[in-house]
Amino acid sequence: MLSNKQPTQGMRKRAVLLGLVLLTAVLLRIAASFLFDVSTNITGYSESGVVAQNVVNGKGFVYDFYGTRGDNPLVAFIPPVYASIIAACLWLFGENAPLALVVVQSVLAGLTAVFAFFIGSKLSGDERLGRLLDLATAVYTV
Repeated sequence: MLSNKQPTQGMRKRAVLLGLVLLTAVLLRIAASFLFDVSTNITGYSESGVVAQNVVNGKGFVYDFYGTRGDNPLVAFIPPVYASIIAACLWLFGENAPLALVVVQSVLAGLTAVFAFFIGSKLSGDERLGRLLDLATAVYTV
């Protein structure tokens, strides 16, 4: 049953803090991607990228071992989620797919910091520890 409780001041404050940490995490990751010159060849350096390009080109979820099995590609033996994310970026954004992929990956990584807050708070019973874990996760991989 859903509760009809109105959000308290503490709940609003927590939501604002989590939003700020999420924004900080995303912006730091995007800035780091530009600082370290992200590759624009997302379809050529990994099996996931090659499979994504094949999906977008209508060839299916196949891998041709970088062109060595072009006439007889094999069904790819990788998890489909990341290849599907790359394929969606390629299909939706075309030549801007590398930038879109950076943004998508940054948002997903930023959400990790939010989840870290809830996990840390729940396991420790102390919201302050959750905030510390949230902040540490937000800036760690940058």
